[in-house]
Amino acid sequence: MISAKFKSIIALSSAVILGAVAFFVIYPHLLDFSYDAWLLTAGPDQIQYYTGWLMYRQAEWSWPLGMISSYAYPSGISISYTDSIPLLAIFFKIFTNWLPMVFQYTGLWLLLCFILQGIFSYLLLEKFFKNKVLSLLGSVFFILSPIMLFRMGGHFALAGHWLILAAWWLFFTKDRLSWLAWLTVTGLALLVHPYLLFMVFFVAVLQAVDLLLIKKTISLKKFTLFILSLLTYLFFCGFILGLFQIEQSTATGYGDFSMNLNALFNPMTWSGVLSDRPSIFYQAEGFNYLGLGIIFLLIFSLVIFFREKNKLESLKNNWLLILFCLFLTLLALSHIVTWDDHILFQIHWPKLIIDNIFGIFRSSGRLFWPVYYLIMLGVILSVKKLKFKQAVIVLCLALFIQIYDLSHKIIERSQEYQNKTYISLNNQIISEYLPKYQHLSFLPVINHKYFSYFVLEAAENNLSINDGYFAREPKNMSVNKQKEIEQVKNGHLERETIYIISRDIDSLIANINQQDHLVLDFDNNIIIFPYYQER
Repeated sequence: MISAKFKSIIALSSAVILGAVAFFVIYPHLLDFSYDAWLLTAGPDQIQYYTGWLMYRQAEWSWPLGMISSYAYPSGISISYTDSIPLLAIFFKIFTNWLPMVFQYTGLWLLLCFILQGIFSYLLLEKFFKNKVLSLLGSVFFILSPIMLFRMGGHFALAGHWLILAAWWLFFTKDRLSWLAWLTVTGLALLVHPYLLFMVFFVAVLQAVDLLLIKKTISLKKFTLFILSLLTYLFFCGFILGLFQIEQSTATGYGDFSMNLNALFNPMTWSGVLSDRPSIFYQAEGFNYLGLGIIFLLIFSLVIFFREKNKLESLKNNWLLILFCLFLTLLALSHIVTWDDHILFQIHWPKLIIDNIFGIFRSSGRLFWPVYYLIMLGVILSVKKLKFKQAVIVLCLALFIQIYDLSHKIIERSQEYQNKTYISLNNQIISEYLPKYQHLSFLPVINHKYFSYFVLEAAENNLSINDGYFAREPKNMSVNKQKEIEQVKNGHLERETIYIISRDIDSLIANINQQDHLVLDFDNNIIIFPYYQER
């Protein structure tokens, strides 16, 4: 006789296997830690994440722990602002002396995302189904979540959707405040990506409000203490990461990177059946397509709901959850509400409020994700009304439709990063002289085409860099660069700095005595090695 505990272990192991199988079907080649060409040959975002790790790895340990003093020099930058998944960056930096020279952990992160997505979706569904087969079937929808797969195309840290599922699992399974659990989940979210922290934190507050107002199991004093302790803990963790060490530039774009009202049914090339609907430019950040299989279950669940006699009572009992979903939906839509490519209406908030308050949620379309997964959970659970065999048939049918609908994109994802080759410049002069300096200075802007090459060289030779790709750049970085530009215009070059000049070449180097320096013409750039003869 198999015990209930052993059955649970088998079911949970099956969820792990389902997640791992999805990874190895889609991304089998990315678990090669020495294969970094797929990151170096991609777009600015992918290069940002990997070069952030490279610069953090070679930098000296400092306090706060998350600071990279040699990046965005002399200000420095937190590893969190490079989206390099600080959780893994800090961990692997500890072992950097034992790691190979070429080491990328992004593939491992994606494997963890698939597995943990399987685990927490199974736990969440099993809470309601009380049936392991139905829970495992339902978990496949979460493992192949379109919005998670979408982020795996470039925004790797944002693929950590398992944190959202973990938050919902805590909300639905705990009838009391699990302080340690919430501290763990919010802390992990902060160590992965700030946007995931916002979502997890909102769900934590929701549970505290639910226990205070609905279940009435905690006092106002305990509620206040929980919120304050959570905020204090997150502030402390943020300090350790260096989030407050450097003043960041104000984020702009709230209202542009938003969610369209058609988002749930607008595939944006992700459907093999449905046609794309129009949207406003930049609203790919609000991508929230459900998939045709989930849409099928949504219609099925609505039919069941409207047949119920006590539907108004059900809505009344869940008013707080509905209000929470409305709150996040409004944040995701932003103050510019759109349908297709039409602006329905706009709330004209003062620019000061938009930039300094709502600017925190710049890519607001992402904030719908907790609601998205609540919708997915609800429609999958709608088969509870059926007998077991019927429920299995409906879920299998919906799963077939879902996979068929997304199959072309899943195949595209599997081919996206295969067999990439990174060809370095192999410039003998640059390779010879670059290690003899201490700093790289890009003026006035980074040349994306060769940035990865120079960062690789800088990381290998322990050079600092005055610029970089950041989610939030230091506020004084542009000021420091302008000072450098003025110095170069006046003919003054720092002896330990290599200058890579990408624009306004004539005006920048007009007062430089080129006979004293090594000046290279380099694909519409000028590279200056000051006083190279003294090296």
